[in-house]
Amino acid sequence: MCATVDGASPWLDIGPAVTQNKSEADALWKRYEESMGSMDSSSGSFAGPTVGSSKASGSASGGSSCDAQVCPQDYDPVCGSDGVKYSNSCMLRLESCKKPQLKITRVACS
Repeated sequence: MCATVDGASPWLDIGPAVTQNKSEADALWKRYEESMGSMDSSSGSFAGPTVGSSKASGSASGGSSCDAQVCPQDYDPVCGSDGVKYSNSCMLRLESCKKPQLKITRVACS
């Protein structure tokens, strides 16, 4: 088990990558957001991927990079502006890659 300082973990959790170096963590997070997209907390909308995005270009096989993205199986449901409940924000982000107008909503899903 890792030692803690003032009760905090010495590790920065960056999804699948873990590091103790803040600048490395920042670089990893930037790469993650470039590949997966990011959420604007004020509007609840997702900005799609900025690198290798189907919005910019398709994949070499002719399919879109939307289809190539993989989401974790975590269950942390979110409601989309289309009224659909998605199992987690990654699944909604993946769908919003195909439907750019899709956003997280604060209302209950049907």
